Amino acid sequence: MELLKDYLMSRVISFDKIVDADNYSKMYFKTNEDLDYISNIINFKNKNVLTVLASSDQLFLASSNKAKSIDTFDKNKLALYYYYLRIWTAQYSDDIYPFKIIDNDYNWLSNLLNKVEVKDINEKNALIFWKKHLEDETDFSKLFYDDTIEGKYSISNNELKGISNLKINFKNINLFNKINSNKKYDIIMISNIIEWAKRDKNKLLIIKDNLDELLSDDGIVVHTRLLNRPESIIIEEDGLFDNFECKKYDKNVYCFKKRK
Repeated sequence: MELLKDYLMSRVISFDKIVDADNYSKMYFKTNEDLDYISNIINFKNKNVLTVLASSDQLFLASSNKAKSIDTFDKNKLALYYYYLRIWTAQYSDDIYPFKIIDNDYNWLSNLLNKVEVKDINEKNALIFWKKHLEDETDFSKLFYDDTIEGKYSISNNELKGISNLKINFKNINLFNKINSNKKYDIIMISNIIEWAKRDKNKLLIIKDNLDELLSDDGIVVHTRLLNRPESIIIEEDGLFDNFECKKYDKNVYCFKKRK
């Protein structure tokens, strides 16, 4: 039933209809962050990482930089389906992104899906999901954000193939809702999620408490500023983030660390 609901909600999105559900939205085709820069300033090696899934680029970045473990999250359930499409594209089509799907190249997608060798139930569901869209000739371009911010991420197809067999650990969660977790992380990558609080102090308090709960004592939260809003919203909101030290890097990258 969940698979059917996911498909139907994504189908509604493809008709440019507004979906009244917090855990469904358009997908990110590729990163809108400068992940090459983040790779140069953050050491992922042997670290426990929690990252937003989004376009999957953040996950691939952490994996290619030798993270010890990687968990992913996203409030958008459709991000997991796109992850599998990214993996299949690397494995069977020798490309990093499924560019041809944006042009509604149904023959390309059909050939790709026919090559997929399913390894687990999540991948099986993803295959059914994309085959159903293919059968109904969905306008795939409408399933993705038309992002005006161009990100940077340099990874070769061979590198992506090398990490494409990793077993994904995904949770459909929203950081603006209270999260209960016993696991601690050395690095938490949240893209620009804090910006979406839009001065809502209740949301900022919840995400601050969640990050405080999820972060190890010496861990860092990596946040990027992408929207045209005052920096004060990113760094603090009436002192709500006073329990974190904040260091700003170039490329509008911020790292939060617990105060000792």
